[in-house]
Amino acid sequence: MAARVTMTDLEELNESECWDLLAQVSFGRLGLHFGAIPRIVPMHFTVFDMCIVVCTAAGAAETHALRDSVVAFQVDDFHLDNSKGRSVVAVGPSARMTDLRTLHAVNGPPTEPRSPAQRQCVTKIEPRFISGRRFVWRTPTMSKARV
Repeated sequence: MAARVTMTDLEELNESECWDLLAQVSFGRLGLHFGAIPRIVPMHFTVFDMCIVVCTAAGAAETHALRDSVVAFQVDDFHLDNSKGRSVVAVGPSARMTDLRTLHAVNGPPTEPRSPAQRQCVTKIEPRFISGRRFVWRTPTMSKARV
C-alpha cells in the first residue's frame, strides 16, 4: 500500500487575522524562561485592549517568570475535517495588571488558576510583534509531481 503524500501551503495572516484568531480561542502556549532555561506552558487566556491576559497563582514559578520579561505566546486552530489550520505567535513584554478599573473591565477572564482558593495574579502581554500562518494541506497532483 502506497503512503499518502501531502504537501502544506503556507499563507501569511495579516495582523487583523492574527487578532481574530486570538479572540476566537481561549487556550494557548506561553513561552518564557526560568533563568536560562526556556519553557513552554499551556495556559488559558483572554484578549483585552489589544493585550493577551493570563492569570497565574501567586507564588507560582510562572508568575515569577512573567514578571517584567519578554515572552512569546502561541495559539493554534486546526480542523482535521477540512485539512486547514492557523497558527499565531505574539511576542512582547509582560507586566502585572494592578489597576482595579482595568481588572474589573476584564471581568473574570477564562484564565483561572487551578485552585480558585489561590490568589490570582493577572498579567498582560503587549505584543510588539505578531505573526500568523494559514496551513492548507493538499495531495499533490501527478502533473505537478516531479519524476
